[in-house]
Amino acid sequence: MDQIVTNLDLNRLPALPRVLARLLRELNDDSLNLRNLVELISQDAALSLKVLAVTNSPLYRRQNPITSVEQSVNLLGLKMVRIIAVSASMQQFFNQFSPTATQKLNQFWQHSLTCAFLSRMIASSVSYPDADEAYFAGLLHDVGQLAMIVADAEEYSSILDSNQEDEALLDLERKWFGVSHCELGMQLIEHWELDPLLAQAVRHHHDEISLIRNAPELVKIVLLANAMSRLGIQKNCTAIPMANALFGIAMPDAMRLIAEAHASVEKLSDLAPSGTTPAHHPTRADTAQNGRQNELQRVTYDAVLLSEASAVFDQDQDEQGLISSILKTATILFEPRSAYVFEWDSDSNLVTGRPVENQPQSISRIRFPLEPKMSLIADSLLWGTVTHSCSKHGNVVCSLIDEQLLKLAEADDLYCIPMHTQQFTFGALVLAFPMDRTTHLDGSVRCFMEACAKRATRRIDELRKSKMLASSVDRSEVELYKTQVRQTVHEASNPLAILKNYLKSLDMKLADAHIELVETRILNEELDRVATIIRKLTNPPEDVVSTRSALNINSVIHEMVTLHEKSLFSSHNIRVETHLDHQLPEIVSNPQSIKQVLVNLFKNAAEAMPHGGMLTVLTAAVVRQTQHDSISIIISDTGPGIPKEIFGHLFSPVKSTKGLGNSGIGLSITSSIVTELGGTITCKTAHDQGTTFEIILPRTPEHTQHTPEISSFREQK
Repeated sequence: MDQIVTNLDLNRLPALPRVLARLLRELNDDSLNLRNLVELISQDAALSLKVLAVTNSPLYRRQNPITSVEQSVNLLGLKMVRIIAVSASMQQFFNQFSPTATQKLNQFWQHSLTCAFLSRMIASSVSYPDADEAYFAGLLHDVGQLAMIVADAEEYSSILDSNQEDEALLDLERKWFGVSHCELGMQLIEHWELDPLLAQAVRHHHDEISLIRNAPELVKIVLLANAMSRLGIQKNCTAIPMANALFGIAMPDAMRLIAEAHASVEKLSDLAPSGTTPAHHPTRADTAQNGRQNELQRVTYDAVLLSEASAVFDQDQDEQGLISSILKTATILFEPRSAYVFEWDSDSNLVTGRPVENQPQSISRIRFPLEPKMSLIADSLLWGTVTHSCSKHGNVVCSLIDEQLLKLAEADDLYCIPMHTQQFTFGALVLAFPMDRTTHLDGSVRCFMEACAKRATRRIDELRKSKMLASSVDRSEVELYKTQVRQTVHEASNPLAILKNYLKSLDMKLADAHIELVETRILNEELDRVATIIRKLTNPPEDVVSTRSALNINSVIHEMVTLHEKSLFSSHNIRVETHLDHQLPEIVSNPQSIKQVLVNLFKNAAEAMPHGGMLTVLTAAVVRQTQHDSISIIISDTGPGIPKEIFGHLFSPVKSTKGLGNSGIGLSITSSIVTELGGTITCKTAHDQGTTFEIILPRTPEHTQHTPEISSFREQK
């Protein structure tokens, strides 16, 4: 039994030809209906098993096993479902089942579908919580028979033709295969790591009713569905009394369910053709011809699948997504326990694991230099060929790194495939297999592995070159933008210089008239500040520390209030009150930066009071035990307060809610400037009670970073 289980490639399980043909047509249809796709796959045991086995593999695995075909299709995505469909159809095309095997496969498909429909109907009639789970269990209940047909079609056909009752059939199976199809089916379900409850339903579907009275409900449903599907076929069928004993289903209801199930299967008519061919005894020439035919089939099979894999890789536009597709495709085509990608960095000469999706991040901590005998992975890159840990092939696990990978994957054998082309080396694809699974990985399969890895590497190389080209274009656009900025700054400097000249001329005329206006001095200083701000667009950022000087905060505030009295406050009917501490000591700071902070806060206050109000500016000395002596600037308005949706990200650059002409970054700039000055800024607000900003600045510069704080002091509706 173990040999059948470990050697059975899921791709070898035959699917219903009609389903495969329709599935491929659906996948090529631009107007693909996902629900139709799920229903189509759900008609075939082999296809359903394949998609479930892939989605329950370590690459996709979630906390709980996935038992739904719909979940599997959603998780895999259409491009991976297509790989599965093409792989199954090509394998089946070349399998060349005998007429006897084909006939038994037709009977298997028809019985499986009937049992699946009955399982769903019984589940619905007894209010089982997951009717789709019951359908799938019914569809797979005889998967052991499917494996036996694949393993030895002629012998198993003769066993089935003997028309034995249940126990006699199971005994014959055990005599020939060493296991019954129920036991083999359970082992296959467990081997593919599907739901344990599903394995139990498959294992016990021929049990006596007395043995499963305390079994889970799903086991009873599949047992009954199997018996009901054979009504009229087996001589001593106990389906009707069983339906009543297990679920209280009366005979008329049981007969109705059976009729509906058979009608559903008839709707899915046109099962695989069961034509026969005349018997033929092979000659030596036939044997040679078959060898050439098998080689041609293998090459054709590989070419078609490589084309499909390439189409999948070409759809990915980023490297991480491409690596994920590479691992998923390898999982479908080669059925490893786990698949990993390791990347080589030519600068550091280190080979490092690259985890994707659900893979553990610990993969990235497996890294080692590219040196001989360091690991099978390193050897595959250095030799440019597939390396593996199977002793019968001449290789062994050569390092603790390989052992660590095998332990992580819970596997027995490693296959390392170099990912390189003549011009580019990326790394290696690493496949971890369970024991005896590698017996089918002959030279032709390893060549196909190398071809897939090489095609994937070419796509990685293409993406990296495209990214470099895009980066080059981006740099060109940045340089063009910088040139335009320099031109704009140059052009803006001209009118500023003209304004400066006119102000100087006005100063001279006022001086001749013995008139002195503070406003002209302030205007000169503000024009200088505008010029400094504009120059920042082309020059490196100024060193804030180097531009600091001793200054009197009260004088700066008085100057800014005077400057904006007519242009901002009077025009908005805003009354300004100042309460400045005249004992306030001087501080060492950047006067231009402080002016910019005050201007931003004054503008915000004016915009918050479009119909008038009061602006209060207060200064005070602050002494804190944890800081040097500081000074405080408090600016309060009597506006409506800041809305909650804005208050939470007040100091972050966001889209302005003030309309055209506002960038929404004023307070973000303000907080950045205060932080550069070594200070802090906080905000308090409440509905209809105004907003207060408090700025704390050190008396002497401190090289510390602070985070702006926002808080609400009273929330009133």
